[in-house]
Amino acid sequence: MLSGKKIAAVIPAYNEAKNIAKVIQGLPDFVDAIIVVDDASEDATFAAASAFEREGLKVLRHEKNSGAGAAIITGYLEAAESNADIAVVLAGDNQMKVCEIERVVTPVATGGADYSKGNRLCSKEIGWMPASRRFGNYALTYLTRLATGDFTIMDSQCGFTAIDLGFFSRLDHNGIYPRYGYPNSMLAALIEAGARIAEVEVSPVYENGKSGIRWYIAAFTYPCILLDIFLKRAARRIRSMLTSKALEKARSTAGAALLTVKKPS
Repeated sequence: MLSGKKIAAVIPAYNEAKNIAKVIQGLPDFVDAIIVVDDASEDATFAAASAFEREGLKVLRHEKNSGAGAAIITGYLEAAESNADIAVVLAGDNQMKVCEIERVVTPVATGGADYSKGNRLCSKEIGWMPASRRFGNYALTYLTRLATGDFTIMDSQCGFTAIDLGFFSRLDHNGIYPRYGYPNSMLAALIEAGARIAEVEVSPVYENGKSGIRWYIAAFTYPCILLDIFLKRAARRIRSMLTSKALEKARSTAGAALLTVKKPS
């Protein structure tokens, strides 16, 4: 527990048989529950995670590959079922420093935020991030700001996050994009729901230069997701404006009718 809150670690994993034990082993003692979600891996990820002995560990498996976002949602739902208060997400590839978990969780555990996320772009170790990824993160963060209307976002793509599971229960998680683009879609859902979002400095870790994001995902998938977020936000604003004008007109009409009724004959 941390600050009196039960903490669950949610670890989405796909083909991470070589790394998953390192992630589990490094988790601090204040993590009460560990939920590994094997997203239909083609290697021995499920067996490697299941073989690890630690109290509170539960390993789930998707029969069909559904995306990292879907694995995280599955983990959130299981964490809520286990009566955890907060879920912190770490990737199964050991590309997040487990020593920074407390830093990420604290804003939520102390009641200062509903959702906390890492910000790698302000780290002194930013030089470890490949230039192409750094440029991509800056670009996607800027576009996410435009799409959501929240210009306080500093690193939209960081998946090192913590969420108040009570707040999560208020979200329509079925409407959150499950694959690449999940962080942007999740942020949009949180912002729409009025979440208090905190960002904390975390270290960029890149032990290998490979990325699962293909050029066509960057060129088409992300722009489509962000455009969808923007258009939905614009539609909500238009509906809100029309509703406000309709209410104002109704009040004006009702006021005029009342004056007519009260007017002496």
